[in-house]
Amino acid sequence: MLVIDEFQDILHGGVQRQKKFLATVKHLSNELQIPIVAAGVEKTQQVISSDPQMANRFEPIHLPKWKFDDEFKKLLVSIESTLPLKKASLLHTKKIAAMLYGMSEGIIGELMTVVQRAGVLAVKEGKEKIDEEILKSIRFMRPSDRRL
Repeated sequence: MLVIDEFQDILHGGVQRQKKFLATVKHLSNELQIPIVAAGVEKTQQVISSDPQMANRFEPIHLPKWKFDDEFKKLLVSIESTLPLKKASLLHTKKIAAMLYGMSEGIIGELMTVVQRAGVLAVKEGKEKIDEEILKSIRFMRPSDRRL
């Protein structure tokens, strides 16, 4: 499987570059005979639907933001299991989970950025775990605040 992230960035090129890129993706699809996933924001669908052949090759799947529920907490448990920290952070506990959800606004990419920055700071400060203090100390702006 080939995953192309930020597919909507094709819009930054001129029309000729866009057509050339889409033709290359079609060629790869035919040549490699593997599934291709085009991931990105809502504009990605505009890019793909601009070419009828591309529209036939890709089925849009909308991934909603995470809700603050048990599934989100299970996600945090899963993420924590991959962290190379020496101490347990207990990301799924109510207060830490609420902080992580508030900072990420339920967007997985934002959540991963928060956890990564917090993990790096936890190691630098010798804490070896992510806690409230670490989360309050990282340099991070919520997505909605960036749009203001």
